[in-house]
Amino acid sequence: MNSIENRYLSLHNLVEVIENSYLDICRLVKQNLKTKKLDRSLKSGFVLTGGVSLIEGCEGLFVNTFRIRTKLAKVDVNKITGKDMIISNPIYTCALGLLMHADNNAYLETVQMHQQTNFVSKIKSLLEL
Repeated sequence: MNSIENRYLSLHNLVEVIENSYLDICRLVKQNLKTKKLDRSLKSGFVLTGGVSLIEGCEGLFVNTFRIRTKLAKVDVNKITGKDMIISNPIYTCALGLLMHADNNAYLETVQMHQQTNFVSKIKSLLEL
């Protein structure tokens, strides 16, 4: 017999594992907000970005857990140009948002001057910013 066993994971079991993981994340976020006494001051709600927003039902899970408005982040394609496969992919929404709303472009230019191969310069060159 092989050292690697074939295992069968039903769709139901997979959904259960993912849902439990998301419930744990929600519980930890809720606990952390409460510990820091930020749970009552959170009026605007949540914006889910990145890979988390790709899971169907995630938005509803946050709404049910926190009883507060929750939205999925989307890139405003009228404010940014670049490769469609990047600007339309929810995985990059957080990084794109940070690049778009940087307080000071001089900071980004300084970082690029010191490290031409850094992450920011790669993203900026892909997006033609």
